[in-house]
Amino acid sequence: MTVDGGGYFKQLPLFAGIAEESISRLESHAEFHTFPRGAVIQRQGSIPTALPVLLEGSVQLLGCVRTQRPVVVDIVRAVEILHLAPVLSTAPVPTTIQVVDPATTVMIPRAAVHKCLSSDAHLAYRLLTILGSQYEGLVSQVKNLKARTASQRLAAYLVELAEDRGARVVRLPFDKRLLASRLGMTPESFSRALSTLRTYEVETRSSEVHIGDFEKLRQYALPDGEDWEEDTPEEYS
Repeated sequence: MTVDGGGYFKQLPLFAGIAEESISRLESHAEFHTFPRGAVIQRQGSIPTALPVLLEGSVQLLGCVRTQRPVVVDIVRAVEILHLAPVLSTAPVPTTIQVVDPATTVMIPRAAVHKCLSSDAHLAYRLLTILGSQYEGLVSQVKNLKARTASQRLAAYLVELAEDRGARVVRLPFDKRLLASRLGMTPESFSRALSTLRTYEVETRSSEVHIGDFEKLRQYALPDGEDWEEDTPEEYS
């Protein structure tokens, strides 16, 4: 289904401040798509012909290696732009996008994106800002994997989830097997990590997690901040 040009993109914070001409051009070429659970939106290694914008649902980004099972690089929830870097550079997409919860996307042809970028500085700045945010997220994941144990990674995830929800009783948004893969663990390691966190007053009942002492858990997780950075080298001056 095509976007009708009625200013739909103006309602999306992702496109705030973009010139009317660019909005009209993007909408005139864009198409809505709905995908069921398990559907593949883009496959690793393919050359992207369109920029997917996830409007509803959630997807997993899978890294596929020939001799191993796919690994979950990230889980993305709406609203978010997917595979922005390869669309801008015309490089092959680095991960497979597979639907976790039924999803709605709008697909914007790569050629339309490139044409608008050449004439709209606001659009270029907006996409660069999004690209920078995605890069920061990737660096955070690498730090997480290299500097935290499995149980600390789970603790950090629960701390972030609790802060986002403003609650000390939270429900895991995905099944434990999927979440384990996202955090770089096997299901068995995930279960052991949950057992370890009982020491920090974390109790689980199915998909519901009760955090008894939030500050104690936060300290154990070593989140970004003074605790994380106290041993980093001094800046050169």
